[in-house]
Amino acid sequence: MGKPRAPIPRMASVDTLFALAIAGVDGRNWYAAAREDIRVIAERFDETPSHVASVLAVTSPRISVRVNARMTLRYLNNGDRTGMTRSVRASLEHYEDHGEIRGPKTEAFAANLSGDESRVVLDIWMCRALGIEQAALVRPAVYAAAAERVRRVAVRLGWTPAQTQAAIWTAAYRRHYAVPNVPRLPLLEEAHTLGILLQGR
Repeated sequence: MGKPRAPIPRMASVDTLFALAIAGVDGRNWYAAAREDIRVIAERFDETPSHVASVLAVTSPRISVRVNARMTLRYLNNGDRTGMTRSVRASLEHYEDHGEIRGPKTEAFAANLSGDESRVVLDIWMCRALGIEQAALVRPAVYAAAAERVRRVAVRLGWTPAQTQAAIWTAAYRRHYAVPNVPRLPLLEEAHTLGILLQGR
């Protein structure tokens, strides 16, 4: 007999996640706003929005949204990989060589940023909302169970899974930092800070 499977950890209820989504409702269109900024950046670098979204996703693990934007812009501008961890560099090289994004979180993030709002991104903030440790997500069964819980909230609200996740994420972020704003993707702001000229802006 094989080793018994570890049980799925207890998670926040659908009712709890529903309440968080309502609390973060003004952040539910985060991905739509991000896609517009990605389109502008893609035009500036003569790249496809999908490529910009993929680089954003691949470089996103374990850094803030602002650092993620800055790192992506530097890479798109001149291939600068300053500040990237060894694992992120390896993931980026794999993407460059094979056009493939590895990992459920980064793959879902790239898909949502490219317009597929059927995916659920689970990061540290979503883990805090769900009441689970981020390390638990390495188990596919745990990731699937957590994503399914978010999808159930989406059905109840009549929103896309991505909108629902973004709203829950917003509420979790606000609860942790006690701030009123929605932390949007600062691509255009960082582009200006770095002195990268944007077409039509």
